[in-house]
Amino acid sequence: MALGLCSPIVVSASSVLFMNSVQEDEEEGVHLQISDLSLANGCLYMKLILLNGGIYLKLVPCFSMLILSLILLKQMEEGKENTSRSRSDKQ
Repeated sequence: MALGLCSPIVVSASSVLFMNSVQEDEEEGVHLQISDLSLANGCLYMKLILLNGGIYLKLVPCFSMLILSLILLKQMEEGKENTSRSRSDKQ
C-alpha cells in the first residue's frame, strides 16, 4: 500500500528533477533553471505536479488518519462492551 501511495510522488518529482536543474555561478550564486516545458501553457505542468503532491502528501494521509481513528474508536467501544458483558456474565 505504501508503494502505491508513494509512486505518483516519485514519478512526478523525478520528472521535475529532469526538467529543471540547479545552476551555480560565481556571480549569481545558486539558482534554479526552469525548463520551457514547465513554463508552457501558463505553468500547467508545474501546477499539476503541485496538485498531485498536495493530494498525495496532505489529503490522503489526513483522510486515512480520520478513517483509521474512527475504526479504532469503534473497536475500542466494542471491546468495552464485550468486557462489561463478560463481567456481568461472571456475576
